[in-house]
Amino acid sequence: MILDSEQYRYQIFISDLAGTDIASHGNSVETLIEKIRSFLVVNSRRKSIASGAFIHGRFRRFLAELPNLCAVNNWDRGNLSFIEYGIYVTEWFKTNPI
Repeated sequence: MILDSEQYRYQIFISDLAGTDIASHGNSVETLIEKIRSFLVVNSRRKSIASGAFIHGRFRRFLAELPNLCAVNNWDRGNLSFIEYGIYVTEWFKTNPI
C-alpha cells in the first residue's frame, strides 16, 4: 500500500512506482486511517476490523492523553523516538482495551 498527501505527486520523484495504484489522503488523518482500514479489510484474513471512525476516535483519545504520559516520564512530546512512541502506544492499549 502506498499513500501520499497528493494524488500523482509521486510521479515527480519515483518512476519505479509507475503502474502502481497510489491513493491520496489529502493530509487528513481521518482519511488516512480510513484508507488503511479499507486496505486491511480487503487484504488481511481478519474477519472484523473496526470502522475508520472508531479507530480515529481512539487515536484522538491517545493523542489527547500522550502529553500526560510524557510528563509522568519527563519525556519531551516533540522529540519522542519511534521506540518511545511505541512504548506509549503499547502502554495505552493495555490500559484502554477495546
